Amino acid sequence: LPIQEKIINGSFRFFGDFRVIDKDGNELTNEFSPTLKLMFILISLYTFKGGKGISTSKLNDIFWFDKSDEQAKNNRGVFMSKLRQILVQLGPINIVNAKSFCKIELGKEIYCDYYEALLLMEELELESEKDNKTNITSLNTLLSIVSAGELLANVQNEWSDPFKADFSNRLVDLLLCLS
Repeated sequence: LPIQEKIINGSFRFFGDFRVIDKDGNELTNEFSPTLKLMFILISLYTFKGGKGISTSKLNDIFWFDKSDEQAKNNRGVFMSKLRQILVQLGPINIVNAKSFCKIELGKEIYCDYYEALLLMEELELESEKDNKTNITSLNTLLSIVSAGELLANVQNEWSDPFKADFSNRLVDLLLCLS
């Protein structure tokens, strides 16, 4: 079975439909309101992109652009609290605020298809740069992940487009290089 079709306890998925499965195998996806879902995705994308996360001011600009700084801060705090309450059911995962940046910290037991795909792509890119033999298992795992569907298929907004385009371009470049 492709990785997406397997239920992995303590996981969240960005390819195909957004899904969150807790550490006991229960579906948590419906516990995410539209805003919580987008906030979680946005923080995750920025964390996996460079490790630093997303600035709290950028979060405010995206979600509470029409609120005062104080109102935005209060709203962000309420949503972060709700998000943490859901994520605790997943396992060792946390959202931390460090130096006005929000980022995700994943325990080794947590699986995210997008993060896994990024790691596999990095591994395969390094192998191709060194003219090493391609790790077929890694390539097959990557192809299985992305075969589940479009990255963030049901998320349509301007902040997600650069992440989708960057991932797609990088994947195509990698596959062309490997072919």
